[in-house]
Amino acid sequence: MMKTRPFFLRKNTTSYQQKQLLKTIKNLAKNDCKTKEIVINDHDFTEESIAQLSISFVGNTQARVVYLQNCNITARGAYLLAYALKKNSSIEHMWLNGNNIDDSGVKAIAYALRDNCTLKTLGLGDNNISNSGGKYICKALKYNTFVTDVYLEGNQISDKILNKINDRCNRETLDVIWENSSTSTLGSSEEDLSVSNNFTLTSSFVKKMLSSIQEEDEDAFDERGTERRSFVAMCA
Repeated sequence: MMKTRPFFLRKNTTSYQQKQLLKTIKNLAKNDCKTKEIVINDHDFTEESIAQLSISFVGNTQARVVYLQNCNITARGAYLLAYALKKNSSIEHMWLNGNNIDDSGVKAIAYALRDNCTLKTLGLGDNNISNSGGKYICKALKYNTFVTDVYLEGNQISDKILNKINDRCNRETLDVIWENSSTSTLGSSEEDLSVSNNFTLTSSFVKKMLSSIQEEDEDAFDERGTERRSFVAMCA
């Protein structure tokens, strides 16, 4: 049996972290068959680095488990990861606990789940999510029947909303976990997106990527299923 190697990125010097991160991104971009578990906890991501990682996930078919916990990922970073989830067809478990994704970031992820059919576990604990974010997740799971575990501990979501997730999805397999929650064209060409060849992303590139998400974004849904919105509009 082929052994797979998880990529762990631990706290160390900034230069060491960046070197290991780029190595991981390169392996993901090359679709390395041994790169199935990505563990990048406690890393201070910039928008550029989260954009690099997101792009590398888009065409990857090998990654199965992704840990990005306590990585200073904001709502804007969540929009980039949401784009990756829309396009990726292999990730089954994603842990984003301990970031600052908040309601608008969760909204983007919720929209992405409408197009994703592989994700089973989503960890969103301790992300400054309120009842509004909980409702977005609830709506997303009406359309997505593949997610079976949602971790929401440490957020400000009422028990009523958390219970409603189960009620509205009406799926016995859904396991919502909390602990007293109340307490395309991304660029101008494929070559421009080759993370394995070019690791330097500028702020203008990130803006272009976010803009492209806006262009590709499908009709969003509200309580009546009629509202049109985009990821970029949410982060403005």
